[in-house]
Amino acid sequence: MTRVIPADSAYHEVWLQDQLDPGAPKDLQSDYAALLAQLSGSSFVQRHYVVILWDTDDRFQAAARRRRPGLDGWLDIITDEGESAGRRLADAMYRSVRALSGPQLGAVLRHLQHPDWPIDRASDVTVGTCWLPSHDERGYTEVSAEYPDPFDPDWLLPPSTWLHRTAQIPVDALEVQEIDGLWLAPILTGLEDQIVRTVSTHIRFIPAGEAKAAARRDATTDQRDLIEQERKGRMVDDETELALSSATRRVSDLQQGVGHHGAHWAAFLTVSARTVPELVTGCGRIEAAGADDAGIGRLDWLDTIQSAAHATTWPIGRGMSAASRPFVTRVLRKLGTATAKESIS
Repeated sequence: MTRVIPADSAYHEVWLQDQLDPGAPKDLQSDYAALLAQLSGSSFVQRHYVVILWDTDDRFQAAARRRRPGLDGWLDIITDEGESAGRRLADAMYRSVRALSGPQLGAVLRHLQHPDWPIDRASDVTVGTCWLPSHDERGYTEVSAEYPDPFDPDWLLPPSTWLHRTAQIPVDALEVQEIDGLWLAPILTGLEDQIVRTVSTHIRFIPAGEAKAAARRDATTDQRDLIEQERKGRMVDDETELALSSATRRVSDLQQGVGHHGAHWAAFLTVSARTVPELVTGCGRIEAAGADDAGIGRLDWLDTIQSAAHATTWPIGRGMSAASRPFVTRVLRKLGTATAKESIS
């Protein structure tokens, strides 16, 4: 999940609180506040988060029981897996990898609902108290709440309003072309417009055996379609050839011993603004950037369910349903959850 927001002026505000002469003229304080507002409005930064979910299926629960009974066993597994995930992210060249505490997660969630709240202010919030009242319209969800005064963080200013609109990036709307890891850059870093936005990509890993079987089926189907078009004397379109190339590459990537797995994929985008005209303009600019530079043919705005849709770009892993598995796979996974001792007890 990537959040694009105005630069945080918290360090400047702390410096001002420490250095400000109590007798300084009010006009000077107001000028500095205006300077901080201008700095935040003209300089946007990115904040990146990785959310990891574990499927608490029979296999997970059996492994937890082997550790300790009850939730203690669950916590043991999550602790070990979390540390392992952190090491893997560091190996993948992610910098400053650290797990969020409960209050830090609460601060992020509160900020995502109401961006006037600092994203790092975790001293007064938990995941149980971070939720703000909202109101839904057809094309957006509206959040109104008080927010802290930059000069006196303990003092809350009168309520301000933020509007949020969320869209899904549909797979079938992507141009048929090869893409790399920077294909979303046009809507993340390539915009000159100062638009508060969040992009989340959801990836559910599929065991190599299941993914390989699906890739072989796709390759066979695409090869059949290609032969059928040639037999009928039709011009073979680029989409069919690229689909076959993609399926063939997947089969190659999933060869025995390479260590790769398959994946299901989904992506969502939320645009935030203070007014309806700003929201409409921001959504239009995002759509244009996606179509022109990222190969995204359309965005499916999740209107009428915007309040629920907003959560797909929060760091809670919402937005992707579980992939259906073949019956044989489900049976084999069920049989494989017990240890040798459990299977005869």
